[in-house]
Amino acid sequence: QTSGNQRYEMKAKSRLAGFLLQTNELNRAELLVKESLSYATAINNPHAIISNLIKLAHIYQKTGRFASALSQWQQVVVQTTEQELYDLAANAYLNQIKTNLYQQNPVQAEITLNLLSQLIQEQDNEAANPVRTEAELMLALFNQDIEASRHYLALLSDADFELINVYHGDLARLLQQPETAEQHYLTALKTADKTGRFDQMVQVMNKLNDLYVSYNTHKLAENVQQTAKLKPFIYPYQKYRAIAAHTKGNHIKALSLMQELKLKPGDFWQQADQALLENYKALVSH
Repeated sequence: QTSGNQRYEMKAKSRLAGFLLQTNELNRAELLVKESLSYATAINNPHAIISNLIKLAHIYQKTGRFASALSQWQQVVVQTTEQELYDLAANAYLNQIKTNLYQQNPVQAEITLNLLSQLIQEQDNEAANPVRTEAELMLALFNQDIEASRHYLALLSDADFELINVYHGDLARLLQQPETAEQHYLTALKTADKTGRFDQMVQVMNKLNDLYVSYNTHKLAENVQQTAKLKPFIYPYQKYRAIAAHTKGNHIKALSLMQELKLKPGDFWQQADQALLENYKALVSH
C-alpha cells in the first residue's frame, strides 16, 4: 500500500514540476524532478525515468548549464531509443542542437542534425519530420542563410507549428525588416498568451526586448517591465533591463545590473555581454 501511495505522490510531484517549468519556477521544479527521478530509477520505471530526464534537461538548458543539459539529452536519446519512443528521441536531438547553437557551436549542431536525420530515416518516422525541419531552420537562421531559412520556414508553416511567428520574426530580422519582425513577434505573443504559459511568453518577450534595443527603442523599458511579471530567468532579461537603464542615462544602475548578471547566467554569458559590461564600466569611471 505504501509503495502505491509513494508512486502516486511521485507522479504528482513530477506533474507539478512540469507545471512549474511552464511558470518559470525553475528552482522548485528542479528539486521535485530530482526527487521523482531518483524514485523512478529506484523502482526502474522507464517511462517515469524518461519523463523526468526530459524535464531535468529542460531545466539545465533554460538555466545555462549546457554541459549538464547535453548529457541529460544524451541519456534521453539512449532511453527513448531503447523504449522505441522515436519522436521523443528526435526531440532530444532537437534540444541538443538548440544547446549547441547557444554555445555558438554550429559544427556540433550539424553533427547532431545528421544523427537526427539518420534516426528519422531508419525509423521512417513521418511524425518526426517537422522536428528535423525546425532543426534545419534553426541552423539556417544561425548561419544567416536567407534562402535556406525561407525554404525551411515554408515547410514548417505547413506543419501547423505552434509558435511559427517567432521564426517568421527571426527571418524578418535577418532580412532587416524590423517593422515586420515586430508584427510577427506580437502575433506570437497573442498565441503564447492564450496558452497562459509564462515560459513561452518570456521567449517571445525577450525576442521583442532584443528588437527594441535597436528599433522602436522607446518601447524597451515598458516591455522589460512587462517581462518582469512572468518570472523570467535572469538571462537575457536582465541585460535588457541594463540597456533600458543605460538609455535613460542611469549608467550606474546599468553597470550594477550587468555585474550581477555576470554572476548568474551559467554558460549563456557571451563576449558581446562582456563588451557591454566593459562599456558601462568605462562610462561610470569617466
